Amino acid sequence: MNVAALQSFLKNLATVMEQAEGRTIARELEQVCQGLEPFKELRIKEFAEFLIRAEQYTRDPNLLQMGRTRSRRAAQPIDGEKVRTTAIAIRSLEERAADGSITLNDIKTQLGQIGEPLTKEEALEVAKEVGVTPTHQTKAAALREIRHRLEERKRTAAGSRGEAPVFGSAPAGNLAPAAGAETATQTS
Repeated sequence: MNVAALQSFLKNLATVMEQAEGRTIARELEQVCQGLEPFKELRIKEFAEFLIRAEQYTRDPNLLQMGRTRSRRAAQPIDGEKVRTTAIAIRSLEERAADGSITLNDIKTQLGQIGEPLTKEEALEVAKEVGVTPTHQTKAAALREIRHRLEERKRTAAGSRGEAPVFGSAPAGNLAPAAGAETATQTS
């Protein structure tokens, strides 16, 4: 579950509150939803970890100073050739995702291998090259959002080819019932 789902829930709650004459609460919930907008792609756990770090920064001014010092370090130079070849490799992955010749697990594994040698700055540049805008300016966020795009491309392509929705990397014929589950032929 991601923050966008939480936003949706809060918007629905705001509607209910407004109908129940709770306009002040409804407005506050709408403001919360607007505040969550930059974080909508984060998983709930990632957002909770962010909130913990933010709270720590507000309680300890020394942490805030350390954060400022670290962020002023010089950015590493970007290797343009590495960015270009990585973008080409990601586009190739996207094509393979679209034609069904790669599994979701393969996407995750291969993107990890492709992205591993990149610096933060290079990963952000690669994201731009392939048309992805990370919500956070980190290497992990850039690669995560590229992966989400590739996975979505695979799901969309599978649906347009009339295949069953893609939820994992195992072929449909390899799925077995859960332990203890009865099938229609076992019941009497």
